[in-house]
Amino acid sequence: GACAPPLPWGTQELVHLSDDLMLVSSDVQSTDLCGERNTSYEIDTRGWLYLHFRLDGISVDRFSDGSTRTIGSGSFLVGASSRPTAFTRQVLSDVWQAITIAFRPSDTFQNLPVTDAMLPHELRRFRAGDPDVDFLYASPFTADMRAAAGSLLRPAVGGGLRPFYLHAKAVELVCLAIEQVGRPLPQ
Repeated sequence: GACAPPLPWGTQELVHLSDDLMLVSSDVQSTDLCGERNTSYEIDTRGWLYLHFRLDGISVDRFSDGSTRTIGSGSFLVGASSRPTAFTRQVLSDVWQAITIAFRPSDTFQNLPVTDAMLPHELRRFRAGDPDVDFLYASPFTADMRAAAGSLLRPAVGGGLRPFYLHAKAVELVCLAIEQVGRPLPQ
């Protein structure tokens, strides 16, 4: 189940931007992110494309193929999995600032002006409506990604305009991530 750390340690917010688009904003300054530090969490992303932008914090993520990666500040992940447990995450830091966007094959992704040549084969399948794909991409994020993720962590707009602002910034991050995934990984 979901949990929200008590203040003053931080916040974690889940926002349903549409039926097929979710945003999770985490800003935690404590070891108590739903439990004790070094606790592992299983994350099921079946049917969803998962984009994670780590502004601050360190974790060890173990993926369904058995690979393990240490993910730190300034990293972003794009993943999809057909397996029940896409990955487990072990949080290693006291600070956790991250933006996560998850979406299913839908108009949001299908209507982006992206050519198939810009996408890896698995993302082309996902975009065409097949949610049963396995894909993982990890890379440092760009300055533009950091700025957009930061504006989602601390939105400049409130009230009735807030949901539209969050949706626009989430789509901005999706666009920046797709552009990055289409480039060769830095050496």
